[in-house]
Amino acid sequence: MKDRDVREALWARLSAEYYGDAETILLHELGLRGGVSRIDLAVLNGAIHGYEIKSERDTLERLPFQVAIYGQVLNFVTIVVAERHWAKALSIVPEWWGIMVATIEGSRVSLEQKRRPEENPQRDSRALLELLWRDECVAILQDASAIEGIRSAPKSLLRERILALFSSDQIDEHVLRSLKGRDRWRDLDSPGTPSVMPSR
Repeated sequence: MKDRDVREALWARLSAEYYGDAETILLHELGLRGGVSRIDLAVLNGAIHGYEIKSERDTLERLPFQVAIYGQVLNFVTIVVAERHWAKALSIVPEWWGIMVATIEGSRVSLEQKRRPEENPQRDSRALLELLWRDECVAILQDASAIEGIRSAPKSLLRERILALFSSDQIDEHVLRSLKGRDRWRDLDSPGTPSVMPSR
């Protein structure tokens, strides 16, 4: 069972779950923290739910690092593991992470929900803002009449102004609205282009 097999099964499951929901976007490979890590699949609707895949051919060596990064940004996380990783993954991921186990049944991959995800109890607004492109930061500040004097400033300074002006809940709303409002997906901070498939 390869990563691609699990990914295709998960994509099919999520596509069916959100079919016809115009408020939901599914995508492959969402880069986090400037591209230092990528979650395998993400669901964007009223929150950001990331899915990390660990197939039979994968190891869990990077999982502790991924746990730290994903916890800074995502509302919900579910790890999808091959059966041989199930026990070890349970000892690594936080209690708020969901867990699915992937097995082969005949010629197809079956996904069993072992634990449902709970909402991330603590995210980092600064890390969340790193998901935004520069023009999205400018638009947020412009709408707040707070862009004067810094329109051409580096993205890092724009983020700091947003952090100073808005609460964490407001930043969550701004980031999610910006992400869902994109008419194209292109990670400018690291190589590669995420594949995106609207759920309708």
